[in-house]
Amino acid sequence: MYGMDMHNIQLEYAKQFWEAYPDVRKIFMTQFNDNHEFSGELIKYNDEDFLNFFTYFREKGYLSNTQFLIMSDHGQHFIVSHTPIYPDDSRFQENYLPLLIFLTPKDIPAKNLAFLKNNQQHFVNSHDVYATLKSIAVGKRAGAEGLNDFALNYEKLPSGRDCTDSKDITYFDCWCQLNITKFYEQKNKLGYFYVAY
Repeated sequence: MYGMDMHNIQLEYAKQFWEAYPDVRKIFMTQFNDNHEFSGELIKYNDEDFLNFFTYFREKGYLSNTQFLIMSDHGQHFIVSHTPIYPDDSRFQENYLPLLIFLTPKDIPAKNLAFLKNNQQHFVNSHDVYATLKSIAVGKRAGAEGLNDFALNYEKLPSGRDCTDSKDITYFDCWCQLNITKFYEQKNKLGYFYVAY
């Protein structure tokens, strides 16, 4: 579009947004779909553009008071049917492992850093992500009324959110386990599987 890749238009808009409101608390959200699903392997052509964007933010000093949340709706492969392009079972693993990265300032309070560290490798949902973003925006724990959500940077996730202590997610549903063969045997026998992130 206008001689630019779509992701570059979005990244440029984000830069302009930050420059326009330097002293105002803000939240900015964008979605990238130009390297998506069937064209996912093209993401390698975006690497330099994303590197330049984060380098720019670092050089301008924005990273000292900005938190980035980078996430995906699913893992690398969205196709879980057996096709010639995806002949082995790795497609299941990659589909069930969506990306979730927090990039935080170096001076994040130790207690918040401890929460983020404790909460890694746990199952989270969109309500938790919402509560986290809202908490960051208002500067204290916040969330949606009536929802059992958890702000990942303000509190420890409850038990039952990882493979070792989960009561609701059975062995064959859990991707933390190493015995993938057992997973497929049980999945094929029962005819369904559970996706959690």
